[in-house]
Amino acid sequence: MLLDLPVADGMQRASGRSAADRIEMENADFFERVRASYRARAAAQPARFRVIDASQSLEMVLADVRRVVGAFVDEVTT
Repeated sequence: MLLDLPVADGMQRASGRSAADRIEMENADFFERVRASYRARAAAQPARFRVIDASQSLEMVLADVRRVVGAFVDEVTT
């Protein structure tokens, strides 16, 4: 499962937490490359990844996570 969020949104969310660690101090270009890499993996392996739009409200993200996990559990138990 990939919780996908635009870099600017992620950086804004992270800024409201405790002091930045080494990774969080990287620049936006670094995070854009990381995000692009994960999105490329998800596109190349759709059976392995489920992409969830993490820019939605918390309630919507949780509902999507529950749906994806529920479908996975149903798939592996039947």
